[in-house]
Amino acid sequence: MAFNNALGYNLSNADILVENIRQNIKNYPAEYKGNKGYGDVYTISMVLKGLNGKTANVMTSWLDDKETGEIRLTSAYVKKRRDIND
Repeated sequence: MAFNNALGYNLSNADILVENIRQNIKNYPAEYKGNKGYGDVYTISMVLKGLNGKTANVMTSWLDDKETGEIRLTSAYVKKRRDIND
């Protein structure tokens, strides 16, 4: 619901959201959050423009999987404007 309200993304177009995230990660720094046994965890805060033309702060989390060596998006959520740097 938050992605739909903020950016116009829902289950039927989630693949477009993921592509938008992937295209924009190069514009924002990754912050190392540690390793809890599965691999290194990073977060990237970014501002995305959605399908509805609006922008929103989005926090993403990534896992550098120690078993496969793949880096995967593990979560993404819309943050309030005032706390993007929290």
